[in-house]
Amino acid sequence: MIKYILLMTAFFCLWSGDALAEITCPAKPAGKVNIIWGSEPIQYDFSKSQSQMDRIDNDTVNPYDRDTKTHVGGLMQGGIAIKSQVQVATLTYPRSKQICQWLDKMDVNININPKILIASDHKKGSCRHNAILNHEMKHIFVDREIVRKYVPLIKRELEQAAIKVGIVGPKDARNAKLFQDKITDYMDGRLKIITTKMYSERSQNQQGIDSLAEYNRVSAECG
Repeated sequence: MIKYILLMTAFFCLWSGDALAEITCPAKPAGKVNIIWGSEPIQYDFSKSQSQMDRIDNDTVNPYDRDTKTHVGGLMQGGIAIKSQVQVATLTYPRSKQICQWLDKMDVNININPKILIASDHKKGSCRHNAILNHEMKHIFVDREIVRKYVPLIKRELEQAAIKVGIVGPKDARNAKLFQDKITDYMDGRLKIITTKMYSERSQNQQGIDSLAEYNRVSAECG
C-alpha cells in the first residue's frame, strides 16, 4: 500500500508597487527526490502444523496437476511497502493575492518485511526443513533484487516528473490548495506507474521460483 503525506511550506514575500502589476514566478530548481529503501530482519514461524499451513491463503499458482494432492510445506509472507511524503513550496504575494508553487521535495520509503513459515511437521534442522527454508529464501532474494533494480528507475521517473511540474503560477491565492493537490496527484500518478511495473515484474519472478521443476527438486532433495 502506498501512503501519501502532504506537507506545504510557505515563503511570504512583501511585494511593493502596483498590486495590479504583472507578476512572473521566479525560476526554481526542480524538486529533490529522495529514495530510501531497506529490508527488515527475516521473521520465522515454525509453529504451525501441516494442516494449519494448508489452510493459509496464498497467491502461489500450484504447478501440479489438479488431481495431484499437495501440501504447503513452507511460505514466504510479507511484501514491499511504499510510503511517500510530498512537500510543495508556495511563494505568496500578499498585495496581489497571488501565489507561485513548485515541488520542493519528495521522499519515498521502500521497505521489505519478509517472514518465512515452515510446517512444524518438518523438524528444524532436518533435511526437509532445510530444503524448504532454502527455497523460501529464494523468494526473499527476488524481493531484494527487484527493489535494487527499481530504486534508480523510480528516482529517475520522479526526477523527470519534478522537472515537468516546474513552476505553477502565478495563480489566485484562493486556489492554493487546488494547485497543491494537482502537483501532489501528478507525482502520485508517476510513482504509481513505475511501482505498478515493479510489482508486476516481482509477481512474475516470484512465480518463476514456484516452478514444477523447482518443486520436484526440493521434493527429491531428501528422498
